[in-house]
Amino acid sequence: MLKMSDYPLAFYAKKKKSSTYQKDLSFQSVKDLSLSPNFSARQIALTLFILSHYITDAHMPLHCDLRDYGNKRSKTRRLPSKLHPSIEEEWEKHFPQKEILTLHKYKKQSIDKAVTSLPKKSIIKIDTKKEYSLKNKIPNITQDEWQEMVYMCRVSYAVSRHWIDKPYKNVNDLIKHKSKKEFEKVTNYIFHDAVLSIASIWYKAWKKFIN
Repeated sequence: MLKMSDYPLAFYAKKKKSSTYQKDLSFQSVKDLSLSPNFSARQIALTLFILSHYITDAHMPLHCDLRDYGNKRSKTRRLPSKLHPSIEEEWEKHFPQKEILTLHKYKKQSIDKAVTSLPKKSIIKIDTKKEYSLKNKIPNITQDEWQEMVYMCRVSYAVSRHWIDKPYKNVNDLIKHKSKKEFEKVTNYIFHDAVLSIASIWYKAWKKFIN
């Protein structure tokens, strides 16, 4: 898709780049992006965002833990049914509202402004605290993407077993028996690694394109 696309993506493969197109595309409005007859920048972006959804999903510990779905023999859940959704609902409180993150041609705000519009009491610290901050260099993925995802799920499963060591009723019960500090710490590590994993897989696709 990248190689068959038109402006502005194909331009990046050229050794000699025109200064006219050297701008930050994150500030471009949706209607100004490519309408290539093959694959537009919007189509490619959508595909990468769908991929990102699955990468991020693998970082939710309970998505990789069979306890959350019970076992085939007894058909009973090993963890309370409200625990999983309540953790995700709590996380959503600390991110920008979906209305803010929805970009279309009638909105003038940039992507940068949308993704940094965190609620005032957000526990997300990956850009402000050294412990969770992302480095400028994106790590290379040595194995193929499928194997990378397998390892990702294994780590996520390990986090789940360690973090959710008992059948807590819901997120409040989890925080009560652990601590708010631990919930914040685990949350930031999870989302830090999710962002880094997305960047790494995008980067690998980009390197295939430019090479």
